[in-house]
Amino acid sequence: MTLRYHDLMLLHNSSEWSKTKPLWQGLLAGLLLTSAATLIRIVIHEQVQPSLPFQLFYLSIVISTFYFGWMSGLFSTSLSIMSGFYFFIQPYDSFELPSTSDMYLIVVNLVTMLVCVFIIEYLQRLIYTSSVLLKASKNNYKLYIRSENSLLNFKTEIIEHKKLV
Repeated sequence: MTLRYHDLMLLHNSSEWSKTKPLWQGLLAGLLLTSAATLIRIVIHEQVQPSLPFQLFYLSIVISTFYFGWMSGLFSTSLSIMSGFYFFIQPYDSFELPSTSDMYLIVVNLVTMLVCVFIIEYLQRLIYTSSVLLKASKNNYKLYIRSENSLLNFKTEIIEHKKLV
């Protein structure tokens, strides 16, 4: 399969969607959103205890990935896994290796978080690509209409010229 120039331009343009914001803003947003999720989870910790230690972190990951790109999402994911492991998996406030079921919980949530990051990134790129294609098709349509109009004008000029002759 050979990539044509048009395909390469689409790939290049679709990677440009998230470059409007500096990297430091995305990392700062990931840090702030993960910190907020951690604080909220600490407040409700007494009600939920060990069940669902990563539930609120998904929101911070989705928001940071959606608005700041995949690097912010990966940063938020790593912070979420570390803070969820440290604060909300027994023994609390330590990085002591948990039981097998806790390791399974960590791995499943890590994989799910990474899937969320990459799906959101993929969808953002598709949205950007479709908007570029929509703009290009609108321009092509305008050019087509303009050429049709000039062709019709040319035909009417020929008909008028024939009438004069």
